[in-house]
Amino acid sequence: MKSKNQIKILLTAIFIFISGIIFFLSNEFIEPAFNDFFVKSATYKKDFGAKDIVLVVIDDPSLEQIRFPWARDLYSQIFDFLENKAKAKIILFDAILSSPDIYNPEADKKFADYIKNSKKVILGFDMCKIGNTCVAMQKNMQQEFDEKFDINIINQRKSQPNTSSYTGIMYMPVEFLKSAKKLGSVIVMDRAVEKIRNEKSIRTYSHIVYNNGKYYPSLALAGYANANNDKDFVLSKNSLRSKKTNLLIKFPPKARKSQSSYTYLKWYKPYDPDGYYTHKAYSAIDIINLNKQIDSGGSDKIISTSGEMISPETFKDKYVLVGGNAAAQSLDDKLGSPVLINHAGVDIQATALNNYLDNTYMQKADLKLNFVISTVILTISFFLILTLPTILAITINFALIFLYFVTYVTCIDHNYILNFITILLLEIVLFAFMYTYKFVI
Repeated sequence: MKSKNQIKILLTAIFIFISGIIFFLSNEFIEPAFNDFFVKSATYKKDFGAKDIVLVVIDDPSLEQIRFPWARDLYSQIFDFLENKAKAKIILFDAILSSPDIYNPEADKKFADYIKNSKKVILGFDMCKIGNTCVAMQKNMQQEFDEKFDINIINQRKSQPNTSSYTGIMYMPVEFLKSAKKLGSVIVMDRAVEKIRNEKSIRTYSHIVYNNGKYYPSLALAGYANANNDKDFVLSKNSLRSKKTNLLIKFPPKARKSQSSYTYLKWYKPYDPDGYYTHKAYSAIDIINLNKQIDSGGSDKIISTSGEMISPETFKDKYVLVGGNAAAQSLDDKLGSPVLINHAGVDIQATALNNYLDNTYMQKADLKLNFVISTVILTISFFLILTLPTILAITINFALIFLYFVTYVTCIDHNYILNFITILLLEIVLFAFMYTYKFVI
């Protein structure tokens, strides 16, 4: 009897120890990749990105006609077409202008003159990060920078996030900073998450970025806010919400704990599984050529490089994101995501904006809820194995796991992520230990 109790205590202690290791390691390293597979499967059944959001991309066909780097007055031509001819709702420039063009200052002047008078163009800015070669903005430019934000973020948090990995706001030429009406952060992944996981696959999006005691909106949030004349947002530990519209961004448990401001992105169906976009994309060179054609008195329609007829009407009342996605080093802005291996960064910004329009985000169960679910399922399995014949216990347990798998897949279809692989591994360990104990006894 004493021997049985000793074996029972020993096996129980080993089981608890191994289960704890499996739970935390699986949750951190195995579960995300497993979840990505089912998120992708669920997303492929859904719709493409919103028709109100389109991309204008400096892509390889664009570089075949105009060699990169481009003179910045070419960007002015794209913006002029979108704003004045096509009457786009808002134009987001997903790029960083960190240095003047010393070889073509006149083009820089034309660009600065355009954005000074533009009412719809929002430029991107970035943060300098430790370990990166980056010139931070001078302190005497900070006030000028802060004046570019008409979004009021009412902070109700008691503490601020740790931003020790940022060294300041990336430098922007003075003439561009003075000319810009509005700015938005191009940072995609929250720095705290990136630092912890150092993952190449993007799952989260930073809605606001914190620096030197102030919060600044993401490019997507700045676009949404300005298009909807939505200026006041309330930031709490758990959420960021608009005071005007029904927009409510609920932060996941990890973000709440670290006082960060990110969510898991809800993804959309890719146009091409081997491509780069989940929103309709047009080549920048087509926009430039069409703009020139109209200015010279020609037709307001053109056959694009993809063989599609486009006109100003194509972009009317649309959210338009302009960015790069080409083989040139400074334009190679691709990241991994659950739905695409090479997901264009400008489309990830569009995905975040689409989430605002849907007012829906991917939610992820926290460790506590996953722990409770694991405990309940393992407890049921334990008593089934303990009290029933082997074949019957195994059969019912398989049915239990299958039922939970159906629940897991259903939740992902509704933008909620539970753990599954962790529970499956724990079930295997439980089976091994329980039947080892029965065999030994």
